[in-house]
Amino acid sequence: MKFFLRHNINFVWKYLAGILLLTAVSIFFQKEIYQETYAPGELCDYLPAGEYMLSVEYEGAPENSDLVFRANSLVTPQNRQGMDLVAEKLPAGSGELRFMITVPSETRNVFLISEYVTAWSLQSVKLLNYDNYLLALLCFLLAAVFLVYGGRFYRKEHNVVLGLLGIGVLVSLPLFGHSLPYSEDMLFHFARVNGIYEGLRTGQFPVRINPTQLADYGYMSGTMYPQLFLYLPAILKFFHISSMLGMKLLLFSANLAVPVFSYAAVRGICGNNGTAFLAAVFYTLNPYRLINFYSRGAVGEGIAMVFLPLVVWGSYEILWNRRQKWWILTLGMSGVLSSHLLSMELYAVFIFGEMVLWVFSKGRKDTLKRVAAMGKAAVGTILLNLYFLGPFLAFSRLDPRCFSLISREDLYTLDLLRAFEPFAKWGDSYESVGKAAFMSVTLGGAMLAGICLFLILLLKGGDHRQEEAVKIGKRWLVLGSLFFILSLWTIPWQQMLQSKWVYHTLGALQFPWRTFGVSAMLFSVVCAVAVTLWEETGGQAVNRFLQFILLCVLLLECGAYFGDIAHSAKLLAKPEAEASNYTDELYLHEDSLPLYYYTTDFTHISSDIEEHFSWLNALNTGPGVVCGEPESVRWTNYRKEGLHIIADVASDYDFYAAFPLHYFPGYRVLVDGVETEAYPLYSLVTCDLKKGTHHIEVSWETPAFFRVCDAVTLCVLAGWFLILLFKRRNIVRIGAESAETPRES
Repeated sequence: MKFFLRHNINFVWKYLAGILLLTAVSIFFQKEIYQETYAPGELCDYLPAGEYMLSVEYEGAPENSDLVFRANSLVTPQNRQGMDLVAEKLPAGSGELRFMITVPSETRNVFLISEYVTAWSLQSVKLLNYDNYLLALLCFLLAAVFLVYGGRFYRKEHNVVLGLLGIGVLVSLPLFGHSLPYSEDMLFHFARVNGIYEGLRTGQFPVRINPTQLADYGYMSGTMYPQLFLYLPAILKFFHISSMLGMKLLLFSANLAVPVFSYAAVRGICGNNGTAFLAAVFYTLNPYRLINFYSRGAVGEGIAMVFLPLVVWGSYEILWNRRQKWWILTLGMSGVLSSHLLSMELYAVFIFGEMVLWVFSKGRKDTLKRVAAMGKAAVGTILLNLYFLGPFLAFSRLDPRCFSLISREDLYTLDLLRAFEPFAKWGDSYESVGKAAFMSVTLGGAMLAGICLFLILLLKGGDHRQEEAVKIGKRWLVLGSLFFILSLWTIPWQQMLQSKWVYHTLGALQFPWRTFGVSAMLFSVVCAVAVTLWEETGGQAVNRFLQFILLCVLLLECGAYFGDIAHSAKLLAKPEAEASNYTDELYLHEDSLPLYYYTTDFTHISSDIEEHFSWLNALNTGPGVVCGEPESVRWTNYRKEGLHIIADVASDYDFYAAFPLHYFPGYRVLVDGVETEAYPLYSLVTCDLKKGTHHIEVSWETPAFFRVCDAVTLCVLAGWFLILLFKRRNIVRIGAESAETPRES
């Protein structure tokens, strides 16, 4: 019997390993293809590195007319902006020409210059894209682990971990394709990834001013919006891995972490494996969490929900259990703070609510020590995240629009009818008080069923063996319901926002139903506790039946949502993701000009600001437009990489120069090696120049205060690492000494 069981187990692992090996082989030999046709004057926003066949159709060309194929973001060996990949003469008449071209690195703003071209196209011959190689390697390594793990180390006790990871894989099914569902938020996050990569490539670390956003004028999203986890896809781009695959790997990792973190948290709180597993399943499959990733593209908010279980666990330990474990709350809040600022504020409200319930509880004890432990967690979180908080608070003094959201008449609320809608749709729309459309927001029908089961259990009464779990369920049912109610249309948000204080405090919340994240976590525990405790009332058979029914409902909701994605979702293609420099207006000054509406081809610095904006408007008519300059001002050797500009200028009189960079504190202008004051003019970095010939260098330098904040964070991290290392060595040493000491009889 034991041999037969072992044989079946080995078969399962070998089967999975075989599927992965076949997948690895098929992916390895799959060829990445780029093929696109363009109209005359049309701009190619993004072109990956590699070799291409350029086909050009022309008509009515005179003898020796010019044909130029230019990549504006590349720099020539002569240090000039704009590399000509093709510079040829067209034969007279009409016809078609083909050229083999090499693009040395990924480039943007690529166009063809010729008035006689009727159409042109690009066909990739060989792309420097290693997505398939990375995927094949990951599948191969996982297959090897399955073969070794299944044959030697597998135990039945591992089924819980495997089940949790399996749930994580299940909710990642929309990631197993060529594209992602389209949303403006997802475009924004791709723009952030591309900006981090460009910033790192041009010598900026950490990347606090995104060099590709705001039409390559630079945008401070890296300072105002946490982006620690976006460094993963950005760093992968250095190894020719696309932003699309990098983002999928990030979301996949988050989906795997959610059930593991939530299981560990609920097990630490309730001490029951079954309750912990059910809570992890409820939370991982929750429709609102899936909507964040796939419908809204809210990557920051979705990753913050990964760490919410640790926040809940840490606050429980400090207030109700072992206060020495305050570091759990620090780790959880640090993960949230590195993901999404608004989520951090909402989770802080949850902690405050827990503290209020604790203060008025009869079993409250060790008051001062627990308050001190909460203080330790808060100070630890601040110090560990000072690298972000310091620059954020410093730039917040500039009054960017994110603190006053222009023309905000109302916050987007939700109807109760939609709050527990059982089958969410990807593109479903609703119109509530706030008129928020094209978005389905729900906690799902299974969660409502679980809450009802818990309420019925309380009405039945009885002697519960897990009285502590019942207390936790009641407490979190109350807190979860309070957060839930805040999202509904019944809250008079419109009247409340008439107060200036409320407007500036809560206006940035934008969607009150963001509170669903906290409700989803707390209600998941309530549902799990309800199912677990029903075993005492109805026996194990009732418990299994409830588990089966709720799991089926969860899977049906999840499957219906994924099916709607497959049939209804507009997809975001890889080239669009790689080219994205999507920018909102939340982190601009109140008096900033709307530069994000314009596009630039990196052509010129301007000594005439009105002429500069005339040039920007003219660019909308097509590429190749040059900004006019007075004859007495002559720019040469111009080069722009990220936030760094180098140029030579000669002038017959004193003038000022406005550079194509949006002004933020920290820009430094060197004229002939001597620092010159930089100031904002029409939102652009500007400096005064004397007549004569000058060499100019403009760059954004990280302020000293920011470096101090970075150093504090690194020191705190190093300190934690040394403490953990020291404790581990002590544990190993004490264990070894106790093993060598003979026991007394």
